[in-house]
Amino acid sequence: MNARAEPASAPRRGIRRRGNAADDFRLMADCAPVMIWVSGPDRRCVYVNRPWLEFTGCTLEEALDHGWSEGIHPEDRDRVLGAHERAFAAIEPFELEYRLLRRDGAYRWLLDKGVPSRGAVRRATSSRCCRDRKSAVPGKRAARRGGQIIKN
Repeated sequence: MNARAEPASAPRRGIRRRGNAADDFRLMADCAPVMIWVSGPDRRCVYVNRPWLEFTGCTLEEALDHGWSEGIHPEDRDRVLGAHERAFAAIEPFELEYRLLRRDGAYRWLLDKGVPSRGAVRRATSSRCCRDRKSAVPGKRAARRGGQIIKN
């Protein structure tokens, strides 16, 4: 097979425009190997992707508004919501770890990264399981669980 890269300015053969940007985003987010949620200017969740719904077992309606946070482990809840609130108010990215209830009733550690978007009107956040990473670097992870927001 002979594969070669084309310049970014080259026309893309065989690719048709599917629809609007929102549809394209949902398609991309639903196929991503991470959980994604987006909050609006009022700090309420306005979108979660299919991997998030599959991990938690929630319906879309249950996840929206502040429902995304219902599955946070009780010991992590205040720390996570406080970090989210501070990062949103400061229009800064955040990174933290916490436990989220999985559909089978087990809590799993997640690494959650959020960034402001659209001039800080919204915040896009992605999460992924970090159980294997946690066991590899326990000291660094313990510091994050202590309530610190890790900045890049």
